[in-house]
Amino acid sequence: LFESFLFLCSCSPPLEVFLSYYMPPKHRTPVPPAHKKKKPVSKPKKRVPNSASSKPTTQSVHISPAAPQLLLTSATEHEELSNAEEEVVHAWTYDGGLDAARLWFKGANNEGHRDSVKMLQVVGNVMFSCSWDNTVRMWDCLTRSPLLTYEHKHWVNCIHAYTKEWLFTGGEDGILRKWNILSTELVEEFSPLPGPIIAICLVENVVFAAVRNVMFAVDVESKEVVRQFVGHIDDITTIQLRMPNIFSASDDCTVRMWALEEDATSRVFKGHTKKINALMVVETTMFTASDDRSIRVWSTETGKCKQVLFRHAFSILSLWAPHPLFLFS
Repeated sequence: LFESFLFLCSCSPPLEVFLSYYMPPKHRTPVPPAHKKKKPVSKPKKRVPNSASSKPTTQSVHISPAAPQLLLTSATEHEELSNAEEEVVHAWTYDGGLDAARLWFKGANNEGHRDSVKMLQVVGNVMFSCSWDNTVRMWDCLTRSPLLTYEHKHWVNCIHAYTKEWLFTGGEDGILRKWNILSTELVEEFSPLPGPIIAICLVENVVFAAVRNVMFAVDVESKEVVRQFVGHIDDITTIQLRMPNIFSASDDCTVRMWALEEDATSRVFKGHTKKINALMVVETTMFTASDDRSIRVWSTETGKCKQVLFRHAFSILSLWAPHPLFLFS
């Protein structure tokens, strides 16, 4: 018997495989089939400043009241010859149609942002742009030349120019900063919030800042958090103030309308099937743009979706609506 056992081992599969079929079930070691490979464990994606795509990515869109014929956009463009990415702000001249001439926002020495431009804000005849190159720049909308630069130590995600004197910024370090617009002096730094600041807006002496899935109301004078808006189950992507309400869009595919005088959500807008990247409220109409490649038109009074627009082939990242019947995306 012993010689027969040795003979079987010499001409059969490996010993542990052979024995596993002759052991009681509770002692067997499962052997995966040879043709089936284990699926690699997917690692969480790292947040990187530049896109690997060779297609231009428009991050923000705006219109200057001082030059209403200009449509302002920020984009990441891939240069084929140098295999490098260029972060630019464009001005497009248009006459009501889709044919437009593109103009660049750059200085005489070709100075400009060196990383993704995340947000634009126009105040009068000047424009502010914030970037992941750790700077905020102020531009002349008419000449498209840079005027001032506000240096940061970390990526800047959002800006809000309050009156003609103060500029508030928020970034990856979770710190709200207050700047003097004309002197570019850093006036105040607020206590760090528990995560990167994605969006901010200001009313009177209160700054609203979106951090992960919570929106914080911070008193400008005391620098303390006076209220938290909790309801989203995923990260907030953008916020907009339209008195007496504030709106927040999220990766959880919803928009929430919050009454500033109440402690609960006034209304929840549901309909998108993927995360919402942008929202714009004009009078009683709200526009939302999503990764599901659609734009939805809502009534803020009833909470109902009035229209769904399908024209884009990819995710929609930004919106600007100067009028309830006129929309850029």
